[in-house]
Amino acid sequence: MLSIAMLLGAVHAQADLPHIPPLPEVERYAMSDEELMDALDPDHPAMAEVLRIHDEQGMAAAKEVLAEHFRTRTEPKWFLSVGQEVRSADMDTADAALEHLIRGHQFGDEIDWFENPTTAPDVEFNKEWTMALVRMYWWEDLARAWRVTGDERYAQEIVDQFLHFRTTYPIPVKRTRGLSSHPLKYVVPEWRTLEMGTRLEGTWLNSFYLAIDSEAFTADVVCEFLKAFHEMADHLLQFSSLTEMSSNLLTQ
Repeated sequence: MLSIAMLLGAVHAQADLPHIPPLPEVERYAMSDEELMDALDPDHPAMAEVLRIHDEQGMAAAKEVLAEHFRTRTEPKWFLSVGQEVRSADMDTADAALEHLIRGHQFGDEIDWFENPTTAPDVEFNKEWTMALVRMYWWEDLARAWRVTGDERYAQEIVDQFLHFRTTYPIPVKRTRGLSSHPLKYVVPEWRTLEMGTRLEGTWLNSFYLAIDSEAFTADVVCEFLKAFHEMADHLLQFSSLTEMSSNLLTQ
């Protein structure tokens, strides 16, 4: 049973979005290194070795061994082929993402995950623009670009965006319900269950396995991804359609 470290919700950076009122704060959770070790299966030979290294040599050494296991293991296999070619359109998307030109919108030096160009006065507001943004579809283009070119900038951009999102918006402790009076409709729109399912079945896992051999994916980074995968899977299991109301947000 994991001990849960609660973090107060981060304030959404919405200074430039006058049409979107502030969202309420919620309790959030960030898995610690020790909790990651606690979550490993001691009956699995590779995980038993990680735990042995942890006991004898400490956390840093254990994380190195754990990351190397995921870099080199042959079973189970993720369905995505790492040998696929990158089309020119993928490269265009990847190159644009390096400049934070995403989904046709130019972001600043740091991506404001709640910057929504449909809040402009002459555009009809579309909350799904934000929902699509936080699925990070362009990460796969960045990962494929790294595999084809070997240019570490592409893999590093995934890492930078992942760590920025993860540290700015930790996962909520509880499933958030809809807010009919709020334009985005959800208390924590960046962690709607549909987005979690999309990341786990596609964008985050695909990017992880495509770019895991890059220099940018250090042992610490690999372990942060593993924590994120565990957090999302645990959240979806807690609030699945088996125990909650049935909807496509819970069955992704």
